[in-house]
Amino acid sequence: MQFAQMPDEELINRWGRTATELDEISDDLGHIEMELTTRMEARGATAIDHPNYEVMRKEGTPSWDYGKLAGLRELVAPGELAAGFTPEHDEIVHVPDAWNMTRIKPLVKYGGNVAAIIKGARLPGRMGLSIKRKREA
Repeated sequence: MQFAQMPDEELINRWGRTATELDEISDDLGHIEMELTTRMEARGATAIDHPNYEVMRKEGTPSWDYGKLAGLRELVAPGELAAGFTPEHDEIVHVPDAWNMTRIKPLVKYGGNVAAIIKGARLPGRMGLSIKRKREA
Protein backbone atom coordinates (compact mmCIF):
# COMPACT_ATOMS: atom_id res chain seq x y z
CA MET A 1 0.00 0.00 0.00
CA GLN A 2 1.29 3.46 -0.81
CA PHE A 3 1.55 5.98 1.99
CA ALA A 4 -0.89 8.33 0.27
CA GLN A 5 -3.57 5.65 0.54
CA MET A 6 -3.06 4.93 4.28
CA PRO A 7 -5.42 6.30 6.91
CA ASP A 8 -3.78 8.74 9.36
CA GLU A 9 -3.67 6.29 12.28
CA GLU A 10 -2.02 3.56 10.22
CA LEU A 11 0.48 6.00 8.73
CA ILE A 12 1.41 7.33 12.19
CA ASN A 13 1.73 3.79 13.55
CA ARG A 14 4.00 2.94 10.59
CA TRP A 15 6.09 6.01 11.37
CA GLY A 16 6.37 4.89 15.01
CA ARG A 17 7.52 1.37 14.08
CA THR A 18 10.01 2.72 11.55
CA ALA A 19 11.38 5.29 14.00
CA THR A 20 11.84 2.57 16.64
CA GLU A 21 13.64 0.33 14.14
CA LEU A 22 15.83 3.24 13.07
CA ASP A 23 16.78 3.96 16.71
CA GLU A 24 17.69 0.30 17.22
CA ILE A 25 19.76 0.21 14.04
CA SER A 26 21.50 3.45 15.03
CA ASP A 27 22.31 1.98 18.47
CA ASP A 28 23.68 -1.18 16.82
CA LEU A 29 25.89 0.89 14.49
CA GLY A 30 27.23 2.88 17.45
CA HIS A 31 28.05 -0.28 19.42
CA ILE A 32 29.68 -1.93 16.39
CA GLU A 33 31.81 1.16 15.70
CA MET A 34 32.81 1.37 19.37
CA GLU A 35 33.86 -2.31 19.38
CA LEU A 36 35.83 -1.91 16.15
CA THR A 37 37.55 1.19 17.57
CA THR A 38 38.38 -0.67 20.80
CA ARG A 39 39.86 -3.58 18.85
CA MET A 40 41.94 -1.23 16.69
CA GLU A 41 43.22 0.62 19.75
CA ALA A 42 44.16 -2.68 21.43
CA ARG A 43 46.15 -3.67 18.34
CA GLY A 44 47.67 -0.22 17.86
CA ALA A 45 46.07 -0.29 14.41
CA THR A 46 44.66 2.50 12.30
CA ALA A 47 42.87 0.18 9.86
CA ILE A 48 41.25 -3.24 9.58
CA ASP A 49 41.65 -5.19 6.36
CA HIS A 50 38.37 -6.34 4.83
CA PRO A 51 37.59 -7.37 1.25
CA ASN A 52 34.46 -5.19 0.95
CA TYR A 53 34.94 -2.28 3.33
CA GLU A 54 37.66 0.26 4.06
CA VAL A 55 37.82 0.57 7.85
CA MET A 56 40.03 3.40 9.11
CA ARG A 57 40.42 5.30 12.36
CA LYS A 58 40.23 9.02 11.83
CA GLU A 59 41.39 11.72 14.21
CA GLY A 60 38.79 14.19 15.35
CA THR A 61 39.22 17.93 15.40
CA PRO A 62 41.66 18.89 18.14
CA SER A 63 40.98 21.45 20.82
CA TRP A 64 43.63 23.68 22.37
CA ASP A 65 44.86 24.44 25.87
CA TYR A 66 44.80 28.23 25.68
CA GLY A 67 46.57 28.52 29.03
CA LYS A 68 49.66 26.93 27.49
CA LEU A 69 49.48 29.21 24.45
CA ALA A 70 49.77 32.26 26.73
CA GLY A 71 53.56 31.72 26.77
CA LEU A 72 53.66 32.77 23.11
CA ARG A 73 53.05 36.38 24.17
CA GLU A 74 56.59 36.49 25.59
CA LEU A 75 58.24 34.78 22.62
CA VAL A 76 56.52 36.15 19.51
CA ALA A 77 56.26 39.76 18.38
CA PRO A 78 52.81 41.28 19.06
CA GLY A 79 52.36 42.01 15.36
CA GLU A 80 52.82 38.35 14.52
CA LEU A 81 50.31 37.27 17.17
CA ALA A 82 47.76 39.94 16.25
CA ALA A 83 46.36 37.94 13.33
CA GLY A 84 45.42 35.01 15.55
CA PHE A 85 45.19 36.32 19.10
CA THR A 86 42.84 38.79 20.75
CA PRO A 87 43.87 39.70 24.30
CA GLU A 88 41.25 39.71 26.99
CA HIS A 89 39.49 43.01 27.32
CA ASP A 90 36.37 44.59 28.63
CA GLU A 91 33.55 45.68 26.44
CA ILE A 92 30.11 45.79 27.99
CA VAL A 93 31.02 42.38 29.36
CA HIS A 94 34.44 40.88 30.03
CA VAL A 95 35.82 39.24 26.86
CA PRO A 96 38.46 36.57 27.55
CA ASP A 97 41.53 35.81 25.42
CA ALA A 98 40.67 34.43 21.98
CA TRP A 99 43.04 32.35 19.86
CA ASN A 100 42.61 31.72 16.13
CA MET A 101 44.65 28.55 15.74
CA THR A 102 44.53 28.67 11.95
CA ARG A 103 46.68 31.77 12.23
CA ILE A 104 48.73 30.76 15.28
CA LYS A 105 49.79 27.27 14.12
CA PRO A 106 52.11 28.64 11.37
CA LEU A 107 54.21 30.27 14.13
CA VAL A 108 55.67 26.78 14.70
CA LYS A 109 58.17 27.92 12.04
CA TYR A 110 60.04 29.78 14.78
CA GLY A 111 60.88 26.42 16.37
CA GLY A 112 62.23 26.12 19.90
CA ASN A 113 59.99 27.25 22.73
CA VAL A 114 57.38 28.69 20.35
CA ALA A 115 56.92 25.33 18.61
CA ALA A 116 57.00 23.49 21.94
CA ILE A 117 54.24 25.69 23.38
CA ILE A 118 51.99 25.32 20.35
CA LYS A 119 52.53 21.56 20.12
CA GLY A 120 52.13 21.18 23.88
CA ALA A 121 48.82 23.06 23.85
CA ARG A 122 47.24 20.71 21.29
CA LEU A 123 44.55 18.51 22.80
CA PRO A 124 43.71 15.68 20.38
CA GLY A 125 40.14 15.33 19.26
CA ARG A 126 38.11 12.23 19.90
CA MET A 127 39.09 9.45 17.53
CA GLY A 128 36.39 8.51 15.11
CA LEU A 129 35.89 5.64 12.71
CA SER A 130 35.39 5.70 8.97
CA ILE A 131 33.81 2.72 7.24
CA LYS A 132 33.26 2.94 3.50
CA ARG A 133 32.17 0.36 0.99
CA LYS A 134 35.07 -0.39 -1.38
CA ARG A 135 34.53 0.18 -5.06
CA GLU A 136 34.06 -2.99 -7.00
CA ALA A 137 36.82 -3.67 -9.51
